Amino acid sequence: LYNVYDEASAAWRRLMDGPLMSGQGAMNAYATRPQLGPDGRFHILWVWRDTPDCASNHDLSYARSEDLVHWTDSFGRPLALPITIRTGEIVDPVPVHGGLLNSNRELGFDNAGRPVLTYHKYDAAGDLQIYAARRGTNGWTIVQVSDWTGYRWEFSGGGSIGGEVSVGAVQPLGDNRLSLGYRYPRGSGTWVLDEATLRPIP
Repeated sequence: LYNVYDEASAAWRRLMDGPLMSGQGAMNAYATRPQLGPDGRFHILWVWRDTPDCASNHDLSYARSEDLVHWTDSFGRPLALPITIRTGEIVDPVPVHGGLLNSNRELGFDNAGRPVLTYHKYDAAGDLQIYAARRGTNGWTIVQVSDWTGYRWEFSGGGSIGGEVSVGAVQPLGDNRLSLGYRYPRGSGTWVLDEATLRPIP
């Protein structure tokens, strides 16, 4: 639920008639704050969670808005409010127990002002990896950024979860390059990514 403060009347009012998102009694949305992008739109991403257990996070999702009231998907198609898992845009359908954590999903922008989503999930071998997703002409392109072997963070539980891994938001560096910070038990640092591929530059 969002409220807006009116300076003239010194009073608060509800920005929208109802909630932006609804889990319809079956789940909750864990969203970033709306972030104003270089394109003049507000961007938001979130994960759905089925239970208080953070391992039940799933389905990385995205929406954008020009006024924080009327929302669309990345194709510009209007989204009826409240957004549900059936009506919203799922960027990456990560399953429950798939390595998606609500505190490690970030929104940044490349040199062209396009939103780039960064997060982690388990790869086909079961190892935890950092991924980046960007909207292209035909939909979202998802790229594995890290290449960690034999490492898996098996997080679970409710409340505050200790952060064994962190992933930052991409930052534009110019010259077709992006930076992306990370930390995990075997080290930390900043990748320099090729903007075209979203992969680390050797």
